[in-house]
Amino acid sequence: NPPGSAAPATSAIELLRLTSSFLDNGLGLGPGMPVSFIHVITQSVSSTVQVYSERVVAGLCPKGMDLRDMFMPPVPQLMRFKEKQHLQMCDERSTWVAEPWELAEAQLAAIEVDCVKVNSLWHVQEKLAVMEASVKERWKDLRGEGDAKELGGLDFFEEAYRALERQREWLASYSAARHVFMDMKRPFLDELYLVSVRKCRMSHVLSGLEQYLQAVAELSLTDRLRDLFAQELLKAALDALEVVLLDGGNFRVFDLKDSLMLERDLGKLQDLFFADGEGLEMGDIEALSQGVSSILTLLSVDTEAIIENFKELHVRCSIVTVDWDGNRDPRKKLTEDPATFLRILCHRGERNATKFLKDAFPQLETMVADESKIGRQRFQTMKNVVRRKVSQILTEKEDSADGIP
Repeated sequence: NPPGSAAPATSAIELLRLTSSFLDNGLGLGPGMPVSFIHVITQSVSSTVQVYSERVVAGLCPKGMDLRDMFMPPVPQLMRFKEKQHLQMCDERSTWVAEPWELAEAQLAAIEVDCVKVNSLWHVQEKLAVMEASVKERWKDLRGEGDAKELGGLDFFEEAYRALERQREWLASYSAARHVFMDMKRPFLDELYLVSVRKCRMSHVLSGLEQYLQAVAELSLTDRLRDLFAQELLKAALDALEVVLLDGGNFRVFDLKDSLMLERDLGKLQDLFFADGEGLEMGDIEALSQGVSSILTLLSVDTEAIIENFKELHVRCSIVTVDWDGNRDPRKKLTEDPATFLRILCHRGERNATKFLKDAFPQLETMVADESKIGRQRFQTMKNVVRRKVSQILTEKEDSADGIP
């Protein structure tokens, strides 16, 4: 397509032409056809469309790989707050000013390609629905009103519709994840809240998100498809914000005094996608933001309460097992995962948080490690050391609480 156009691709137009011709030829055999024949030709069309939808996304992501695994940055090692290193970093960046981020031509072209693909899949689905209605009407003309009811039990193109919708959503998710985690890696993952919250706020990121939304808005898409791209971009932005808050590295420090600024920044992000009522529904935005909101709530809780909650989750969830190494559990809610509280303590710039981590987790920096870099045997040894030490410390604390000498 010409630049700035999201018209359906030639391949989609050709697919629909061949499909229409195939159905016409099948129905042209006359009134003697059994209903089973209609089932055969519609299922053939459905299978062909499913193959087409898979080809549209082929090659974008290795088969079987989740988008989070493809785009998410590696989890950094956990480290407790070290005041001397932090102050040194503050001095080094004392005159640093965040540079504006602009959408490059290549990045804009990639967004347009994504929109063309999604629009093509939507166009195919719309035309299939028209063809389905036409088949039913022509069968009624051939066999009469009574026989037309026999088609009621046929699925027609239901599998095709589901495949087209699934691939549209995947493509929009892929486009948003690429934009946030690759194109905007510097302003979002590398710079947001680095050293201090006040130093680099959310406004530094919002411009890049707005440029993506503007690029999508200028293309010939339906409101439904624009909302799809906006929704997936919001999801990706919230995922990235979660990474920054919990796995942003040891030079990101969050104190109680930062809570209000962080809440306001989340509000600005939500307002961008609400767009004064012209964008996503605020109820949907707030529902998608629940994870980040729960993190911000925990960041506003004093350190002693975070420590006590962490200890309680250790015992309640029985996490000191052969598998636990400090990594987050995607099966658990953020507020029920001890790894969330552990990360909040690591990013808390207070001495009591540092002291607790130093006493309870002397091997903290080996708890979340890259197995591929250090070797499997050493990695397993490190996990075993951490597991034994954590178990020992928790047992001692429980005995002390029970008054056992």
